[in-house]
Amino acid sequence: MQCSTAAAYPRASHAYSDAPGERRRWNFALQTIPIPPEGVCSKGAAFHRCRKSANEHIVNQLPALNRFNRASVHTVEQECKLAYPIIVMDLKTFTPLLSKIIRLVSLLVWIPSLAVAAEFYMTVEGTGAKDGSDWENALTSENLFSILNETLQPGDTLYLSGPESEDAAHYGDLRGSITSSGTKEARKSLIGVDRGFGLPEFVGKQKVRSYATLRLTEGSSYWTIKNLRIRHREYGLTTDETEHKELLIDNISVYSTRQAGFVFANCDDSIIRNCQSERYSSIGFQFSHSCDRIQIIDCLADCTGTRDKDDLAHWKGLSDPVGFDFHSKRSDAAPNTDILMQNCIALNNRETKGKYPQGDGIKFERKNIGITLDGCLTSRNRDAGYDLKGSNQILNNCKAISNSRYGFKLWYDGVLSNCVSVGHGSREFMLPATGDGERTITAKNCTFHGIEKTDFIVGFESKGTTAVLENCILSFATDKKTFKAGHGKLVLNDSVTLKNAADPENPPLYVDPTLPWYGRGDNFDNRTFGQAKGYSSSRVID
Repeated sequence: MQCSTAAAYPRASHAYSDAPGERRRWNFALQTIPIPPEGVCSKGAAFHRCRKSANEHIVNQLPALNRFNRASVHTVEQECKLAYPIIVMDLKTFTPLLSKIIRLVSLLVWIPSLAVAAEFYMTVEGTGAKDGSDWENALTSENLFSILNETLQPGDTLYLSGPESEDAAHYGDLRGSITSSGTKEARKSLIGVDRGFGLPEFVGKQKVRSYATLRLTEGSSYWTIKNLRIRHREYGLTTDETEHKELLIDNISVYSTRQAGFVFANCDDSIIRNCQSERYSSIGFQFSHSCDRIQIIDCLADCTGTRDKDDLAHWKGLSDPVGFDFHSKRSDAAPNTDILMQNCIALNNRETKGKYPQGDGIKFERKNIGITLDGCLTSRNRDAGYDLKGSNQILNNCKAISNSRYGFKLWYDGVLSNCVSVGHGSREFMLPATGDGERTITAKNCTFHGIEKTDFIVGFESKGTTAVLENCILSFATDKKTFKAGHGKLVLNDSVTLKNAADPENPPLYVDPTLPWYGRGDNFDNRTFGQAKGYSSSRVID
């Protein structure tokens, strides 16, 4: 005998608004879970549903009923013999009408069990009854991490209040670990709310910046963390080495960290979006290893937090800062794979000491596989805007502007499309791989424009490296003529080399070839060749 609720059971995937005070709006997308039609547990459908396995399934009790352990597993026969009376009826003995009634009742009883997601509200000191039911009865923040880990169930949201006046207290030195998880169908959420005077803020009190404000540990997964501000820490937000799935980190701003704003390890299918890391001493965003199918969208890493202004005092104490850092040099850990960076910006990563001071905007070490950079910008970094040693690398619509040495620095492979590199001290396009072996790196419809201090447009370190430039523009602002340095092979397919291009009346007739340029507008679009050659701000490569 098999125990079933009905011939087919609906399962709901849901979407809802995260606006505070706006109760969940469920959107049911019904999917069919096949269930054997031989019988039905007439009362059991109100308390549990049988999963599609005919031999064993997980009991899912309604949250309001605590009769069974959620995780307990029963055979179908055992499930039909649980403590409370259940009458097992053969569907063949039912009339079609009665069968339909049972299915309808089972569905009506089951649907309310989905809409159990709760909303909780929290302020720094709490208000009213402090039960979290609304802003007038908000929870106190001293219980933040117990609420996140113990009170919140999958599907629940905690809204964290920003200040309600200019002089209101912030969340101060509060820090801790998130050890619980949502589920794929019902995420947990921590969402900050601007109530008129900014988003909620956590500020470390130690003289030496110490600790991390938020740590995701013990495999915590299926979390949305959104709209928070963090200052004066060693780290802002980190994960531990356990596996984390489907994190959404959205609009988190971290300022003044002794090490890094964000550190991710072993995170899969996750999105980091609209986040900022500013005034860090080492790394803006780090993806140390085992991060697969990651999206980093609209994020900023500014080492000084000063945008287009120098900060010599901050740079003086730094050692090889990096805006976005992927994997660790000579590490044996598993690689990062399938990485998308879209519309990200890396600025002001510099050190000032040593014979060869370092500092890169976006850096990929060797063990990164499957990289797509789309619409990113790097500027004012000490070594390279892009220092990319990964494999299967694609760069579309990216800009490198006024980094001290190199614009695009690609080691082993890569394809650039509709990219622009302007105003670097050494080379606009550098291919530094050494040793045996042959490798080819391709640029299509790109512009590489050197200024007076630029040594060469394209540089090589090995004769085994070939650069193929298709429909590209290579130009100097002055009358320099040396476009290539090193022993590699430069192939120009329908590409042009031009000099004295700082004058907008000289080919290729750049719209406004003056620096500084911050990447906006059509400054380095050309009017000689239009869309046929070189970078164009109106061309978008998907």
